[in-house]
Amino acid sequence: MKPLWRSLLFVPATRSDRFEKAAAAGPDMVCIDLEDAVAPDDKDEARNTALDFLAGSLPSGPRWVLRINSPRIELGLHDLLALLSSAAAPDALFIPKASSGDEMRWLDGLLSTAEKDVDLIPVIESAEGLDRAVEIAGSTLRNVAIGFG
Repeated sequence: MKPLWRSLLFVPATRSDRFEKAAAAGPDMVCIDLEDAVAPDDKDEARNTALDFLAGSLPSGPRWVLRINSPRIELGLHDLLALLSSAAAPDALFIPKASSGDEMRWLDGLLSTAEKDVDLIPVIESAEGLDRAVEIAGSTLRNVAIGFG
């Protein structure tokens, strides 16, 4: 059984100097954020920084989570392709703007094909997602939590 996740700290992927500081604060999870905390012009550099860090020897203590851009937009697809072809090993992915169980199953399939042992945390942020919340939550065993934003 996995431990409960009670506390979470978000860190912009552009601020690698804060990754280990966040872990030292003692949260259950540290989320490296590629989405809202990163300006559009900084996305590529932030993605590379986050994936390089997550491919290294991670500080012990928290679970390491990567918040990608929505997989339904080009930036999110770039995030996924980069993750799948990297040695990065986050414990989980935050999936913003989750809208269907099919989307979550598609992500599960991609991660399985790439042999990535990564949990999923879909985040519901729309009326469409809210209407399908039960479907999204039960769509894959990789889902370990669900968020609302």
